[in-house]
Amino acid sequence: MQLNAPGTSPDDYFSHAVNAAGTLLAAGSKYGMAHVWDLITGEIVQKPKFGHDKILTVAFDPTGQLPAACRQKGSIAFFHAETGVLAGHIEGYVGQINALAFSPDASGSTETFESPLGASPSA
Repeated sequence: MQLNAPGTSPDDYFSHAVNAAGTLLAAGSKYGMAHVWDLITGEIVQKPKFGHDKILTVAFDPTGQLPAACRQKGSIAFFHAETGVLAGHIEGYVGQINALAFSPDASGSTETFESPLGASPSA
């Protein structure tokens, strides 16, 4: 099964994540979108857009229903996989976020940063 959004190529995506159930795939694109596919049907479930920054990495929370999309300019957007509705966001990171992972028990998350200034979120 090939999973591409109309008008895109595999080179348009930077990262991919599969939910714990193995039923959804999220991919971050260079166009500021985080596409979500149903892996059973191959259909696009959602394609929320979060500005024009590249989405460098995506990750699913432990429930598999709340993907996070990390934007090139240092913010994280959380959205509902089924509706695409923004659930929340974190801003204030200096530099881009290159990786994001949730702990399996939902007790926290880990981010990897690239920044000349130490890359910590502002208070």
